[in-house]
Amino acid sequence: MRHIIFIVLFYGVVAVWAQVDTFLDIGVQNDFLNYRGHGTDRYYTGGNQVAIIFRTPPKRISYHRFSITQQLFTPDDLQDTSFRRQDYPYAGLLFFSYQAQGRLRSLRTLWAATSSWGYSGRRAGARKTQQLLHRAIGDEIPLGWDHIIENGFYGQLGFVLGQPLLATSRSTFFLYQAVEWGHLFQRMRWGLQFLRGSTDLPMGSFSIATQEKSSVKKRSAAVFITPTITRVFRNGLLQWQPDGVSVSDRTLCNEVMGLEFGIGVRAGRTVAQFVQYLQQREFRQADPHAFGEITIRVALFQSSQ
Repeated sequence: MRHIIFIVLFYGVVAVWAQVDTFLDIGVQNDFLNYRGHGTDRYYTGGNQVAIIFRTPPKRISYHRFSITQQLFTPDDLQDTSFRRQDYPYAGLLFFSYQAQGRLRSLRTLWAATSSWGYSGRRAGARKTQQLLHRAIGDEIPLGWDHIIENGFYGQLGFVLGQPLLATSRSTFFLYQAVEWGHLFQRMRWGLQFLRGSTDLPMGSFSIATQEKSSVKKRSAAVFITPTITRVFRNGLLQWQPDGVSVSDRTLCNEVMGLEFGIGVRAGRTVAQFVQYLQQREFRQADPHAFGEITIRVALFQSSQ
């Protein structure tokens, strides 16, 4: 009897999972990946992410995404061991995120809601990650990590809307609106994206997948470009105030313009994507910044269409 119950439960689970596409994403961001042909090592200098995604048949909620991310921030001069009051501080983030994505009922509008929880400070492991990488490539070792800022445990909530404005059989203009609010960052963002083609991956920082079901094509490609504008109300890294006292001479830029563009290619069960991010300075004493992103997605399980 117990064997019969086990068999029934086993096939029940398989029947459910047969309707769910499962993907593994590995992403790397670094300002060494620079459109100008030479990398930098400052401000937001790099990040690493591993995520698993579950995609169900199109309905009110069609995506569930679980990820863990590490991000690194450094000043312009990595050999200066003093605390630089007018430069980007040393900072490290390590956080877990859950994102759900769906479509508003009876509308073409896509939405995504994200909850992130993590740690800002030494426990994020940013110092070890950067020093290990620099030793591996023979680059200079950053010397100022003793001045890493400590914000401790934090939480963030985010919400994005993506509205197709004009669409043809292969191209779409999307209007994106996003808000992020929490202990570290409080900001609103807008973007107007031109997307041609499609892959399974979201294109750019708004993190909405425009393809809600598997393509019947074995190969596909996509290109996109998105000008953005961000209204910043708070940046807990640049405005760090230990014990309520400001230790910075930085003047925050409340409006930041940006540009994102990239290409994605899908072959069978694998997708590869490169995105370049350009942005204006985040504070008056800084310079404009650029970094690139490489993401690989592998389909662990994909239902037949």
